[in-house]
Amino acid sequence: MPKTINVSLTSGKELKELRKKLNYTLRDFASKVGIDFSTIGKYEKGKRFISARTEAQIKQALGLVLEKKHDYELHVHLDFLRLTFFDTTPEIIMKHVLGIEKEYFFYEVNQRHGFDGIYSCGRIQLYVSEKVEQGLMLELTGQGLLEMETVLQEADKDFTLNDWLVMITDSDYYLKNGYFSRYNCSRLDIAIDEMYKASGNYDLHDLKWRRESDGEKLIGTDLRSSQDIESFWHDKPLGLSVYFGSPQGNFLLRMYEKAKERAKKENRELEDVLNDYGVVNRYEMQIREKYAEAAFDELAKGKSLDQLAINLLLSKIAVYEAVETESGKIAYQFHQPFYDVFGKYQAVKINGKTNETDVEKSMKWIISQVSRTLALLKEVYGKQWLFEWLDHLINEVEFTDKQQKVILFEKARVQNQENGMYLWYRKKILEKKYNPENVYVKIENPDNKFWVIRLKNVPLKFQVIYVNSSGEYTVSQPNGMTLEQINDLGEKKGIDFINSPLFVVYEVLNDRRST
Repeated sequence: MPKTINVSLTSGKELKELRKKLNYTLRDFASKVGIDFSTIGKYEKGKRFISARTEAQIKQALGLVLEKKHDYELHVHLDFLRLTFFDTTPEIIMKHVLGIEKEYFFYEVNQRHGFDGIYSCGRIQLYVSEKVEQGLMLELTGQGLLEMETVLQEADKDFTLNDWLVMITDSDYYLKNGYFSRYNCSRLDIAIDEMYKASGNYDLHDLKWRRESDGEKLIGTDLRSSQDIESFWHDKPLGLSVYFGSPQGNFLLRMYEKAKERAKKENRELEDVLNDYGVVNRYEMQIREKYAEAAFDELAKGKSLDQLAINLLLSKIAVYEAVETESGKIAYQFHQPFYDVFGKYQAVKINGKTNETDVEKSMKWIISQVSRTLALLKEVYGKQWLFEWLDHLINEVEFTDKQQKVILFEKARVQNQENGMYLWYRKKILEKKYNPENVYVKIENPDNKFWVIRLKNVPLKFQVIYVNSSGEYTVSQPNGMTLEQINDLGEKKGIDFINSPLFVVYEVLNDRRST
């Protein structure tokens, strides 16, 4: 069985090692790659130089794909980061490493990971200890990294996580300023997202089949354990995950059908999930201790995340297929469909990961788990009772200090148009409201016009009663409002003016605008 190998071919020694590990004779190998066997022999003995063109020819013949990948094919992003800083204070790390003022953090006593407490700003968490030698540990989950990226881009839209890591780990930055004496990375997770392609994506079931093959072993890896997990519901596949390595070890590789997992989690159709996110498969690496240190040091030196991620993944697993040579022997070549996912790494997209905060996840939970129950209550008790009941429940809620910090953070995200769920549903709600049955005048751009609200079906003996921009009744025609202003007023007053059977919304014929 061939093992995982370095596929660099810059020397004759590396070429010979590759040929032997794939089980080719000199003549069979020469025939496979389309180069005279005597020339191959000269390459291996170092008598001739292997040009870049020759190396590309050999690799392509062996199934290693060389086409460049673009940002619509692969996205690479950090998924978890754990950094410890020594000889410093929480205030210094908050201000000079994270760039977030202390007032946005919430402190709680918590002995997780052996520390004494945690300062939290959303999912940006700083663990503190009374033991000076333990240092201060910064932990960023996938969501925490998203929030950190938001903070960085508020300061400079072109400043990436990669740039930030290079800056804070530069000794000229932290030592000269006295921010901390040293740092250590104990865990680093990196994910590679394979985006949807109309021509087709790699089927991870093929990888499962190769791992379980009773004949020749078609996967080479030095990760000791492997397994796969796949669930079904009424014969409908809910997603396959293939693991190499151990969750308790220093390197875990997980490859799984992300789109199917999302569809199951959000209780949505697979097609809708693909349309929203575009991610078909995800290739995750969980790296700990000395491996994490080594990988992080590469990032700290300025190596691009995509370059590191793909090199690291392909150094931990090799996927083969068996072939018969001209002499009748069984040899191996690389399984091209797998390597076609990655190709050349120079052009893939870095960071920019679509991820949700807890608030957005809660919104999705309401959509998938609660909305049906609310619809049932509406049918039983009526819309007005349901809204009043929900309003009563909401008004009785008291927020903790930690939740108040979350509210401040989420309000900033809404203001900066960063909450995708809120923006998507606001757009859908407004689209529906802009063309309701009781808006009498249909125009192409209703959001650019001004409108007035009046009570509907008022007897003729009474005067016309209007609603002004403050939500008060008046008998004189008020200034007009945009439909968005009317929608905002409705949210404030708890009344759906546009779709209500009690009100009429119509266009103002003169140009009296609301002030």
